[in-house]
Amino acid sequence: MIQLVSWLVFGLVVGAVAKWFYPVEGEHGAGVTIGIGVVGSFVGGLASYLLAGGASVYQPAGFAFAILGAVATIAAWKWYSSQP
Repeated sequence: MIQLVSWLVFGLVVGAVAKWFYPVEGEHGAGVTIGIGVVGSFVGGLASYLLAGGASVYQPAGFAFAILGAVATIAAWKWYSSQP
């Protein structure tokens, strides 16, 4: 149970930082922010594993990759939602 809460808090922090770097139009609640953070951490974890030899999310490089993954998730979401 504590792992789930940890993922939700980590996702909230990562999603909030990513939304600060790459703002999203409209009002979105904490659920969207957590979703962006969690998906972004998976994307960032994959990039970290492929590029840096698997840095842990508990290290600064892992946190940085999670934020970059969340920003990439926001960019992909904006691109997908703008398609006709």
